[in-house]
Amino acid sequence: MFCETASRCLAILFFSCITCPFMNGLLREYRGIVPVAAARVGNLFVGFCLILVVSTLYSPVEQGVFYTFLSLVTAHYFFDLGVGFMLGNLAGRRVADAELQNQNDTVLALGGILRFACIWSAIAGVAMLAVIGSVGFVIFAKNGFDIPGLTTIWLAYCGCSCILMIFNIYLRILDGLGHVQVAAYLRLFVSTSNVFLIYVLALGGLDLAALPIALCLTLILAILIAYGTVPEVRLTFSAAIWLVPSNLNWQRDIWPFQRGVAVTWLSAYIFFQAPIPILFWLQGAEVAGRFGMCVQIFLAINSSANIFLTYKVRPWTQLAVSRAFDALRKDFWRVCFLTAGLTFLGAFAVLLGFFVLEQIGSDIPSRASAPTVMIFYACAIVLNQFYFAVSYYFRAQEREMVWKITLLAAVCTIATPLLAPAAFDELRAGLAFLLISVVVVFGGTLLLARKEGLLVTDPAKVR
Repeated sequence: MFCETASRCLAILFFSCITCPFMNGLLREYRGIVPVAAARVGNLFVGFCLILVVSTLYSPVEQGVFYTFLSLVTAHYFFDLGVGFMLGNLAGRRVADAELQNQNDTVLALGGILRFACIWSAIAGVAMLAVIGSVGFVIFAKNGFDIPGLTTIWLAYCGCSCILMIFNIYLRILDGLGHVQVAAYLRLFVSTSNVFLIYVLALGGLDLAALPIALCLTLILAILIAYGTVPEVRLTFSAAIWLVPSNLNWQRDIWPFQRGVAVTWLSAYIFFQAPIPILFWLQGAEVAGRFGMCVQIFLAINSSANIFLTYKVRPWTQLAVSRAFDALRKDFWRVCFLTAGLTFLGAFAVLLGFFVLEQIGSDIPSRASAPTVMIFYACAIVLNQFYFAVSYYFRAQEREMVWKITLLAAVCTIATPLLAPAAFDELRAGLAFLLISVVVVFGGTLLLARKEGLLVTDPAKVR
């Protein structure tokens, strides 16, 4: 009954979104982002190709190990403690200041930002390898499977992910500088090359060993291509690292903003990814594999919709620097509506796709979580889009306001399986994610928006 009711509600919302004139107007307004959005859609398609590869070439146990690998090494998006995003924001702010002052050479405004990024990411990479590598080593040693060299494969994959973290920090800085299209194409190349190489190597008999080898080869190619063929990458890297003297002070320029971002980054990792290794530990590889597929699909939808927020990093920063807060607030609501609508459409398409696959007798739905769990996640990610939009809004002003919300969500995520470890299964994990998303994430963000004036209709009262 619940699934049927939820499906009807999703269908009503779906047709409301696609017939909404306001949504169509928003899409026309953001035509300039089409190439970037196309790259993100390409990433989403590649993600589904990866699901096909894993479902076809790996056993259910290997699928569980793979998605547990993936959830652990996803820490490379968070283990830099938000420095990548923060440096991108700082770079965008410095360039905006330079443009307002009519300085033509905006490269000089970057100072030692990338130099600091290289040092920080190297330290964070070593820390990630020590912490996440050790956690994975313990998890996979306890759950011994008939997979030769599993812990060695894990450590190699974790090491490659540390390099990927460094590469992603640089891409975030490119986003902040306004080179969103270049960064999006580089991300698309990395994901496409990685999936293709995994397929070729796994088909050749390397099985899970294909993961670290494919990622290593992909990173080598991506770095060479980025530096050798993309002028923005070569110019920015050379100028910021080697030619421009650094005037960046960590305590003055970074830490006041980073400390809140760091809490948000680590807490977000726990909230979105921790249930997969927890299920692996408590319920085994097959359960973790089914649930992991569900998580990665819907997080990919969120990531694709967030390209509109990434695209707004620089213009929102410029509005904040100019203190045009009324214009910033208006644009925020437009983009928030757009990203929530696109997230909903993506979630609906996934649910519809799995329904069609089940009707035609495909084996893929049997390798994923139950429809009820997927509906839980579909509802949750639409609500979470408001949280993402609000976080970008405040970070454009160098204000980290969502860290308490994210920390509470992380604490609830860890506490939930502790209440009844033996009973913590896919259904309870999905229900917990939905409840935390509704009560803590969406509810907390709504209260924050009200407190900070985002819900105020009088422009004079908006900061």
